[in-house]
Amino acid sequence: MTTNTEIPTHSRLVQSIEDFFRCAEHIAHFAIKRPLGYFHHYIVIGWNDVKKKIIEYYVCFSNMIKGQGEVVERNISTTEVEEAIRSKSLFVIEAPDYPQSESEKKKALSRFWERFGEKAYSLAYNNCEHLVSYILTGNPFSEQIKKAGPLGKLFVDSFDNCISHGKRNMLKISGCLLAAVPVSFFCKAAVTTVVNEVGNLISRSSSSLPEQAVDCATKNVCRNASKQLGCKSSQILKIKRCTNVARKASKTALKKSAATTFLITGAVEGAFAAYEIYKLRKQRKRNHINKIDFKREVTKRVSGAAGATVGSVGAGLVGQAICPIPVVGFAVGSALGNYVGRLAASTLSGQIVDGLN
Repeated sequence: MTTNTEIPTHSRLVQSIEDFFRCAEHIAHFAIKRPLGYFHHYIVIGWNDVKKKIIEYYVCFSNMIKGQGEVVERNISTTEVEEAIRSKSLFVIEAPDYPQSESEKKKALSRFWERFGEKAYSLAYNNCEHLVSYILTGNPFSEQIKKAGPLGKLFVDSFDNCISHGKRNMLKISGCLLAAVPVSFFCKAAVTTVVNEVGNLISRSSSSLPEQAVDCATKNVCRNASKQLGCKSSQILKIKRCTNVARKASKTALKKSAATTFLITGAVEGAFAAYEIYKLRKQRKRNHINKIDFKREVTKRVSGAAGATVGSVGAGLVGQAICPIPVVGFAVGSALGNYVGRLAASTLSGQIVDGLN
């Protein structure tokens, strides 16, 4: 969450443990200020005996593999509450549109159980504050996100890309690995072309000739061809005809790699984007995400998929051109380009949507 020195609207400091219990007798919204300056929101719906039952939505940083957030029920001790009160970091939020009658409170509890066990945390559109506001009013909203500003939103979107959706993004990168399979054949074909066409010219090369000026991709093709020919790469690089053949073969390999990567990565990214938009539509239909956030997230998914595809192609070709080991440079560059391209495109589109609203 972004840093926000302002206290939540309609909030006040909890003055004592008796004040806490008085507020939480039936259902209450609390916000505790964390060391980084943001507020973590949770609901108290009552208690059993000495242990006080707390309902909250939280980010599980301790285990990133199983998931980042889940709607859970947990116990909280009076000691924990008293420490927050002493540090003046515990606030109770008493908004005028919160449940007042018993029937309204029952509806709020029903909305909680509707969300119980959900694992769809997102800092941008489905964080603890969104959840609490939905439970209490039926409308998801986060004051902290709204007031975050451009830099804050940039952090939020980056967080979601790297953490909240990190596992899913790692699966998307598998498209780059799939694209690396046909690329290996294109690289081998380029080397084979050089071997077949210039092998008989090597013996005629003069050691006094200077090496031809070539790009990295052509040099790599010549280097790998020399291994098959059993000669030094400099022997190939000294013959203009050899370098011309290598340059042409290299360009052909790069063009085929670009086309194949675009098709495979685009298909993978498109499939994931379609699935994620489908999930967002379901959340929107249930009103678990508000209209503005829904449009923003759909835009981010579409632009992120496009950015990841373009990034995979561009960075993959650069990696293949500069890395002397066939395919390895492409795979590494493509994976990196995929991640960076998605991050850049989705965060930028999010900023654009924010500017229009």
